[in-house]
Amino acid sequence: MLSGQRATWLGSLPVDAVLPERTVLVRNEAVAHCWRRDIAMAGREDLLVGTRFVTPLAVAVLILENAGVAFTMGEEAARAPRLSAVIASEDLHLQSLDTAVLRERPGWDDALAATMGDLEA
Repeated sequence: MLSGQRATWLGSLPVDAVLPERTVLVRNEAVAHCWRRDIAMAGREDLLVGTRFVTPLAVAVLILENAGVAFTMGEEAARAPRLSAVIASEDLHLQSLDTAVLRERPGWDDALAATMGDLEA
């Protein structure tokens, strides 16, 4: 869309309150910046008031938070289950630690995942 078309489309959205509220779903922050720039270049800065540009990831996070769902973003959520699978694997051979201890005593996957997270921080 050209800048004028974006401004025309955004301006055509109904506003039912004194203060406008509009949400535009964009692919990423760079696209949101293009929208803001194009609207300003079209001379319709007024449309930016009350307009939120959000990414699908941001929407997903808001939905989960509003639903009270506990979640972890990124690799951290998958780390402990992956470590658990490695520990259970017969292919795991360590020199300094008895693998039987890792397999027979619970919690090693979580402890190792937490340690890796601490090291990354």
